[in-house]
Amino acid sequence: METSKTAVAKEKQELEELKEQLRIAKQDIESERKQLEDMKNVMETSKTAVAKERQELEELKEQLRGEKQDIESERKQLEDMKNVMETSKTAVAEERQELEELKEQLRKEKQDNESEENSWRK
Repeated sequence: METSKTAVAKEKQELEELKEQLRIAKQDIESERKQLEDMKNVMETSKTAVAKERQELEELKEQLRGEKQDIESERKQLEDMKNVMETSKTAVAEERQELEELKEQLRKEKQDNESEENSWRK
């Protein structure tokens, strides 16, 4: 009977040890579950941050495209203005040339008139 009491006590002791091991294993599992939940939250936060940054990047790309178009439009306007100025410059130069020719012609006519007047006076 003493042996059976000892055997029962030993089994109770082993059962208590197994219960303690189970309790520790459950704590470990709960701790790992909490860590996984935290990691999941971090991942979700990161995904949200990445999505936001992608959206901002797309907005910046769109803004850059618009600014490039504006710059190209302004460049074309400047080119057109340059062409107009060159055309005007050419027209002014031609008019100056014509004025110089008219001045020269007028000077010659004056000389001719003065020569004629002088020849009439003689």
